[in-house]
This record gives sequence, C-alpha cells and structure tokens, in this order.
Amino acid sequence: MRKSKIFALLLGLFLTVFAVFPFSVSASDVNVAAQPAPPKNSTFAIMDPTPGSVANLRIFASSDASGSSIPSIEGHAWIVLTNYQSSAATFGRLSGIGQYKSVSVGTWGNKSEHTGLWYNLEAKYVSSYNAYPGRVSLSMDLDAGQLATVNSLIINNDAWSTFNNCSDFASKVWNAVSSTKLSNGSFHTPTALRDSIKAQSWYVSASPFSYDYVVYYAQGTGTPVRSIYE
Repeated sequence: MRKSKIFALLLGLFLTVFAVFPFSVSASDVNVAAQPAPPKNSTFAIMDPTPGSVANLRIFASSDASGSSIPSIEGHAWIVLTNYQSSAATFGRLSGIGQYKSVSVGTWGNKSEHTGLWYNLEAKYVSSYNAYPGRVSLSMDLDAGQLATVNSLIINNDAWSTFNNCSDFASKVWNAVSSTKLSNGSFHTPTALRDSIKAQSWYVSASPFSYDYVVYYAQGTGTPVRSIYE
C-alpha cells in the first residue's frame, strides 16, 4: 500500500477518534477585562493600603432577623475583594481585575442556573436594586500569601447546602486569613454571622462596593460561566 493511502487512513482514524473522544480543555481563568462592563456601576476606592498589601478583603452579612438567639435562615453573607495593585489581579477564577476594582463572591442555593459559588451577584443586587441595606462588614488588607489562600478557598468551594451555606463560605474565607475570628453560630446562619461582625467595635454599616464586572458562576474548579439570567 502506498504511503499516501496509509497516511489518509491514519488521518481518517484520528479524526474519527477525536470526534468521539474530544480532548479535554484544562481549567482556565476568565479575563474580565476583555468583557463588557455592567450597565450600571458604582465606584469605591480604599485609601491608604497597608504597606506590602496587594488587595483588600471585606466580609459582609445582612439579615432582618432581630437577633441570633432564635435561629433564622434569612439573610445572606458574602465577601468582596478589591485590587490595590497597578497591575491586574486574579480573584478566584476571574483575572484582569483592574486597580481599585472589586469582585463580590458568595454561594447561593436558590438560583436556577447554578447552586454554589457566584461572582458579582451581590454587587449587581446592591448596585441595581439597593439590596441588603442593613448589611454590616469588616475589612482587612491582604498580602500576596493571604490572597493566595483566599483564592484557593474560592476555587475549591463551589458548593452550597444547609450546613455549608453562604455564611459558612464567607466566615471560612475570613477566618483563614484574619486574627479576628468570626462565627456563624451552631445553626450556620447569616444572622449569627451578622451579630459576630457587630460584636467588633470597628464594624461598618452599609459599606458601599463597586459593581465593576458582570455576573459569573463557578464550574467546580473549572472556568466560570457568564450568567445569562443575572
């Protein structure tokens, strides 16, 4: 058999196998700098970063319940990261974050598109609908090592359940890098986390944060997907 015929047979076999068993694509970040900006935006710049810090972390909790002594499942908790660097930052699986631009990250169990981790959903709700007016927060600066810890937790916590909910995610991230430990209580609620935040004398009420990038949801540790409904 001629070499040309052998080559043609091998090429046909390769294309057949490729069609049936396509090569997998490794997980990659989404460069949000290349995506359109949200239709509505707000600005917020944190002044006087701690020397050596590369980013800022804030933890938020919001609940209309009167107190955490009686278990309440209402409310929400999340984190916000802001880039201090003049170069673009990566938060979780979102890259291309500009200087003084922010990304909110939280987990959700009631969204039809995805159960688990979402990027920028809280930022959209606050900017577009004035959501969570009773939110309280704490803030800390992060060095490069602490940001790496936060990013690892974001990438590896695409999940939500009754006892692994938004308040578990937010407090887990905060407690991994802060000496001020917070609790979401025995019943794992945003209300208990809100009260734990308010127990600190330096908490802030209704702190603003930017809606700088559109909404994505995680795919496990893989590449995030842009939401079509949010």
